[in-house]
Amino acid sequence: SAGSSLTCQVTMNQAQSVTATFTLTPTTSVQNIKQVTGTGFASTTFRFTATSSATLPPNSFCDIVVPPSGSSSPCSILGLPTSISVTLTETIQSGSPAGWTLAGPQIRTTSSDSTPVSATFNNSFNPPPATLSLQKIVSGGTAVPSNWILSAAGPTLVSGAGSASQQVLPGTYSLEEIVNFASLPPPGYVQASSWSCTGGAFTPPNTIALTSGQIANCTITNTLTLRTLNVAVSGNGTVTGSGINCPGVCIGSYPNGTVVTLTANANSGSFFSGWGGACSSAGSSLTCQVTMNQAQS
Repeated sequence: SAGSSLTCQVTMNQAQSVTATFTLTPTTSVQNIKQVTGTGFASTTFRFTATSSATLPPNSFCDIVVPPSGSSSPCSILGLPTSISVTLTETIQSGSPAGWTLAGPQIRTTSSDSTPVSATFNNSFNPPPATLSLQKIVSGGTAVPSNWILSAAGPTLVSGAGSASQQVLPGTYSLEEIVNFASLPPPGYVQASSWSCTGGAFTPPNTIALTSGQIANCTITNTLTLRTLNVAVSGNGTVTGSGINCPGVCIGSYPNGTVVTLTANANSGSFFSGWGGACSSAGSSLTCQVTMNQAQS
């Protein structure tokens, strides 16, 4: 006789039995469908969250993981009350790549039975550019960075005198330097054996790979290097040249690559009979040219 009242009174003047019947509250669901355009992205996790002025169950959300292929399965938010208005919002979970354009919120009315309603979210991926900076470092002497042209060949060309920096497409770049023929450096500078890069994936001596959003800074150093020339005289005569007057001044220091011309001068009563060492190829010629790309004697 209590019907659907939450309370019931039983008079125990005999054995009695009571049955309480509970019926599940009907619920429904929303199915979220993901469609994407664009390529070159890593796996991305999208979360779909339902909100409403009505009371929703805890954790009213679901996730869709979109792999690099772009194909993904729908996800459903379960246990929602029937016949209510819900707002569906998508977010990107941490650790996912930058470059996605998110869709706006969508509003759906849940069905009056267990039939799910659906919402399709369309997203596009536009990879953010990488940034590549090149810098010349000069050690010693009077040269300046702009005496060299730096370049990076790859999906985007980067080039500049002494330095260059710009946004580039992701990909692999080959780094190079050449002398600036419009502003030649003085002689004597030796290039480091390898570039040095921070950021990106660097493979010595001159290759760097960049992905979307990465920032790389690469430097190459040129150092003024002096080479020593030792001259010895046997017999009665002298050898002269730039910085050399031997006997007397028999040792000179020269920037790498300098060509030094030496001249043999026989004293009275003597004659010049020939060169040795780095000048042996000059034979008995009175002059000899020595290229100072290493220590010479």
